[in-house]
Amino acid sequence: MSDNEEQTEQAEVEKLPELLTIDEAGKLLRKSKVTMYRYVNDGKVKGYTVAGAGRLLFKREELLALLIPVVPGTLREKAGEE
Repeated sequence: MSDNEEQTEQAEVEKLPELLTIDEAGKLLRKSKVTMYRYVNDGKVKGYTVAGAGRLLFKREELLALLIPVVPGTLREKAGEE
C-alpha cells in the first residue's frame, strides 16, 4: 500500500462516528455480524447499548485497539496463496 493510499484509508477511519453499529464495526474490521457478536460474547471487544434501545454499538477506538502490527518474518504462507 502506498503512503497516499494509507493516508486516504486513515482519513476515512477518522471520519467514522465515535459509536459504530454492528454493520459499521464489522466493515471496519472486515468481519461478519456473527463474528462481531462472537467477539462480544468472548470478551474480545465491548458492546454497548442505549437503555431500552437494544441496539448493539461499539466504540471506534476500542475496535482499532484490536488491530496489532505483525512482526516481519513471523507470518507463514497459507496453502494455495501466492
